[in-house]
Amino acid sequence: MMHQILTGAAVSLLAGVCFADPAFSVTFERTQDRSGVRVTAQFAGDADGTTTVSTVGDWGGVRADPSEFTDIGATAGGSSLAISHGEGCSWTISHAPGADVTLTYVLREPADRQSLGRGHNDYRTRVRPELFQMTGNHGLLYPEHFQDRSTREHRVEWVGFDAVGEHALSSFGPDRVETVEIDGDGFRQGLFIAGRLAYEETTIKGNRVGLVISGDEWGFTPAQFAELTFRIIKTERDFFGDHSDPWYLVSVTPEGRVENGSFSLGGTALTNCFALYCNAGISLDEKNGHVEQIRHVLAHEYFHTWNGVKFRVEGPEGSNYWFSEGFTEWFTRRMLRLAELWDDGAVLRNLNESIAGYDSNARKNAANDQVTSGFWKDPDLSQLPYRRGDLVALCLDEEIRRVSGGNRSLDDAFRDLVTRARGENRMPDRAALMRVFEKETSPEFVARLRACIDEGADPPLPQKLSEFGATLGTSAMQSFDPGFDVTASGEQKRIVGIKAGSGAERAGLRDGMPLRRANIGGGDPGTPPRGTVEVEIDGEWKTIEYEAVGARRDVRAYRR
Repeated sequence: MMHQILTGAAVSLLAGVCFADPAFSVTFERTQDRSGVRVTAQFAGDADGTTTVSTVGDWGGVRADPSEFTDIGATAGGSSLAISHGEGCSWTISHAPGADVTLTYVLREPADRQSLGRGHNDYRTRVRPELFQMTGNHGLLYPEHFQDRSTREHRVEWVGFDAVGEHALSSFGPDRVETVEIDGDGFRQGLFIAGRLAYEETTIKGNRVGLVISGDEWGFTPAQFAELTFRIIKTERDFFGDHSDPWYLVSVTPEGRVENGSFSLGGTALTNCFALYCNAGISLDEKNGHVEQIRHVLAHEYFHTWNGVKFRVEGPEGSNYWFSEGFTEWFTRRMLRLAELWDDGAVLRNLNESIAGYDSNARKNAANDQVTSGFWKDPDLSQLPYRRGDLVALCLDEEIRRVSGGNRSLDDAFRDLVTRARGENRMPDRAALMRVFEKETSPEFVARLRACIDEGADPPLPQKLSEFGATLGTSAMQSFDPGFDVTASGEQKRIVGIKAGSGAERAGLRDGMPLRRANIGGGDPGTPPRGTVEVEIDGEWKTIEYEAVGARRDVRAYRR
């Protein structure tokens, strides 16, 4: 990917040329009342005289909202163009064939926007006096005739956002004007962020890495978070021997607050970027338990740079989450171990938590097509590819070590896959991936893995892990269990699906109780997850707290 930072002279020079070159140019400017951000996009219209511009629509489990797009208009040669609203976030512009089109609209955050609730990363566009944050998938109206794999020059410019303490930057660079050669899908997968932000930057082997943090109610300093983040990034780049990215951005955005010891955090990988969303108040103090999960999320999301962005398995959306998410879970532990942030004990603890999560998942034997269709609807199905793929990777790694006499591992096989795909400029499909695994092990072994992935058979966990000297046994544990159907209860604003004998039932929750608020989370390591639920009982709102755990049961676990 070519990345060029424009100088001031280059900016003034571009002002005098036809804006069809670059192919797509976008400017972000805050409105005078600071309630919105004006977006101006310039591009060559389609040769047939009509251009449809749209967002991705459904992305990250969130649907783009047409009400966020206001004051939409288009011109060509100074004359207004006819523009009509289609379905969802889609508008069609009529113009002369191939005309140079200027599209303008104002992004605003709806005053009546409903919260997604705890446990859901809110990827929607944020337009606030102190923060503008947008993924191109949700906020960028992009010409559909550019939505392909063809590489084009794109230009990003920021106007305003220059008060003291403000920064404006994107997946494509930290400066006010940036150009990049990239395809349309990659550009829309970018992050655009501006406002009152803390900013840290470092250079890793000649390449710039930036960190932006919004909000100030954190239990850490920007420098502390930057040190951890940059250490993980360097470790993973060294692992692949890949220091080819001239710019990379990490963003940290507050979402809710730590409550009653429980907290949530998550993130998403974007082009040249990952965006982290977490409760304000989390800390990097080794004693409170937040830091271990923060490390995990950082290492997981950055590993998507290779497993998901630079390398992916072709197939229908969601059908290969077992690989993109599950294998990334397995490699996350390895990266944290290489970075000397986790020792062998922490690695085995996390592995055993993953095994327990699989063993206690009510949908663990669901077929892959069920996972694909229900991923964003059923919490058990949304967790299953992480756990299933993690354990498939574990099985594969141990078998590769056994067959090769300890000379190879899944580390080597995965690095070879990434190198080959980049050299051939072609990504494998599922069948090609399985052929690679067959060469590393055997067709018979891979057939067992296929049964796990496609049909829902249990992964054939190895009895011993040669790298750790650990043996598979059983351990009694209580798994996380809210005790009622949290999703349905949130939708219906009443308690639904109370489980007999659960902590929720023992605490007094009953089906049908009006529900105002529910906060159910994991808390710190070693502390049972707790539920805090506000319900109406006999005409009075009451808060009920309980341990959100199921019955004690035996699960598989590795012990050294």
